[in-house]
Amino acid sequence: GGDFSTLRDSIKNKLLVLGNDVTIYPGHGDSSTIGKEKRLNLFLRDLME
Repeated sequence: GGDFSTLRDSIKNKLLVLGNDVTIYPGHGDSSTIGKEKRLNLFLRDLME
């Protein structure tokens, strides 16, 4: 389980602080980078505002 505010805080404070060139491996799909996700992932873009 979990809740949205915990998820949001973890993403903001643990993932978005990593360098843009850091490769991430999601549970599905292709690998990506923090920078690419910041540019293209609408959920992350909303979190960064």
